[in-house]
Amino acid sequence: MLTRALVDLVLTVIVEWAVVGLFLRRCQTSDGLSLFLINLLTNPLAHLGVFNLRMPLWQVEALVLLAEIGLFRLLLLKNWPQAMALAAAANIASATLSFAVPY
Repeated sequence: MLTRALVDLVLTVIVEWAVVGLFLRRCQTSDGLSLFLINLLTNPLAHLGVFNLRMPLWQVEALVLLAEIGLFRLLLLKNWPQAMALAAAANIASATLSFAVPY
């Protein structure tokens, strides 16, 4: 289970970093580090919600999105509308990945 969680964390950061790179038209190490820190907080909580608490995936993703909007605003962007759009795009991409990678 720990190996799976680490793989999911790494894949999520890679996918979301690609989305951030496209959205912001830059690919900086500091953005990758910010995404790693953001997902280091939200990814284990998402795993807890889905696998241990048996919460529906959509509900977990909605909670993660809300948390990440604030964290994206704090660490990556200067305004709320952009933080909302970027967090939504990044989470749609990583959630789509979760359907493509079998458990």
